[in-house]
Amino acid sequence: MDQKQTSSLARYLDGEFWEIKDAFRDAISKCELFQSSSYDLTLDQNRDLTAERLYHILRLPFMREHLQNQLKEKQIGFINKSFGITELICSADMATGVKLGVVCGLYGGAVNNLGSPEQKMKWYLPVSELQFTGMFAMTERGHGSNVRGIITEARYDQSTQEFIIHTPSEDAQKMYIGNALKGNYAAVFAQLIINGESQGPHCFIVPIRDLNGVMWPGVTTIDMKHKEGLNGVDNGILIFNNVRIPRENLLGKFGSVSAEGLYSSPVLSKSSRFNAMLAALTPTRLGLTVQAMAAMKRTSSSEGYSGPRLRCCSSVFLTCGFLRVSVHVRLRGWLQGVSEDGIPRVKKIQKERKCLLSIVAGFPFAKQLCTRTHIRGGTKSHGFGTKTRMSAQAPPGVIEKPHSQLSG
Repeated sequence: MDQKQTSSLARYLDGEFWEIKDAFRDAISKCELFQSSSYDLTLDQNRDLTAERLYHILRLPFMREHLQNQLKEKQIGFINKSFGITELICSADMATGVKLGVVCGLYGGAVNNLGSPEQKMKWYLPVSELQFTGMFAMTERGHGSNVRGIITEARYDQSTQEFIIHTPSEDAQKMYIGNALKGNYAAVFAQLIINGESQGPHCFIVPIRDLNGVMWPGVTTIDMKHKEGLNGVDNGILIFNNVRIPRENLLGKFGSVSAEGLYSSPVLSKSSRFNAMLAALTPTRLGLTVQAMAAMKRTSSSEGYSGPRLRCCSSVFLTCGFLRVSVHVRLRGWLQGVSEDGIPRVKKIQKERKCLLSIVAGFPFAKQLCTRTHIRGGTKSHGFGTKTRMSAQAPPGVIEKPHSQLSG
């Protein structure tokens, strides 16, 4: 790892894991895959480029080491370190960061937080070694945010010791599934049904396609096509038609089924069991806030901006800079409210949430300032295939400076 002289503020914003962040910056800056623009690529080319960028990240020795550490129990600082890595990669390319979040955060988080030690070795270790990639299939067309009411079924067949994964209706179709067009396995949430009785939602590892891209029998994927601003992310719909999987594919930390069809769980109450499952996935969901923070930093910085030369009044950058640092400080406090076993410390998160909301209240003012941004001699794409010329002037009495003269 190259040792670089960095300012104390930069180190503070990077946090305790500033060294590995610098290593990622160095590796990305030297990779040709991250030097080219994706604006003129077709949808398939965009997705292929994002996949190649993801594979490059996963091949980095320090990234492989980090992912393999996820298999160990209660690694101190692992969650915060993961958030820091995610934020940095999202700052370099949001589509790659989102794809990483799907494969390692959502799919990997489901396996590691809901699976047994043996299942972690079988279903997640190969991801860190690039043997296959996964996806996370919870959202359905009809359930909205009512995860408890998902419709996808997982019926146990005692005669074959298999679960039958089935989509019984259109509302049960899994939607907005990232990596659906390229991934090999899915962590699928479905109602576990034994002898006609539901034990509530559980997570199952379901094969989607083999390493040659051949679809698993009974699995259908539908491409959801363009995704504004993130065309490198291949979102799709998953439909299961009586797909059979081995009994061992049920992630068994909170519930398991014996060969005879007997259900057992360390948490007796269905409601408490459901809450424990979702609580275990809290850290991966908080990763969304980290991606949002990366987007803020990317917007408020000139680095990496590949469009027309931006000129704007210094007050915009002062405001954005203040919000950037303020949100970063409060969000770091928020993320520290998550314990290493994935169970949130509620009072800590509620305290930081109030501080965060007070800062976010200043966003409309910042947005109003930013709408006065002056872009000379250029056009800006809005992601709908059309381009609009930006011509708003700076406020009267404000002295404009070239963007290159403004400090970040």
